[in-house]
Amino acid sequence: MNIPFISEGDESDYDIRYKSKNITDGTEQIIAWLSGKQGTDYRDGYIYTYLMNKFNGNELVAQSYALRMLIHQMGDLAQPLHSTTRYNSKSPRGDAGGNGFKLKRKYGVKSLHSLWDKVLYAERKNIRRPFT
Repeated sequence: MNIPFISEGDESDYDIRYKSKNITDGTEQIIAWLSGKQGTDYRDGYIYTYLMNKFNGNELVAQSYALRMLIHQMGDLAQPLHSTTRYNSKSPRGDAGGNGFKLKRKYGVKSLHSLWDKVLYAERKNIRRPFT
């Protein structure tokens, strides 16, 4: 679940778009839709509605995208920056899970989110410690 993070003492009127959507619900909806084994209740879910709108009612294209979403979500389960969004004066609309937290091209990446992804892929067999 994407939960807002605001540093203590830094509270303000940030554009927090917290919603109770989460990867568990989204995954269940996609599996119900693609498998066709659970009736048509998936049509009431936000994933189906969003994708059908995105692809102008073309269900085959929407299903193709849903499968890619499912694969991506499974990989993202290990990404801690998918569970929070930081709000501050530099990012009043949130940092998009670390994508808005820019780095000065350190380690060949541009954002904190990309750094996590790169380390996860590069060190998938044996993560060197201590972390720098």
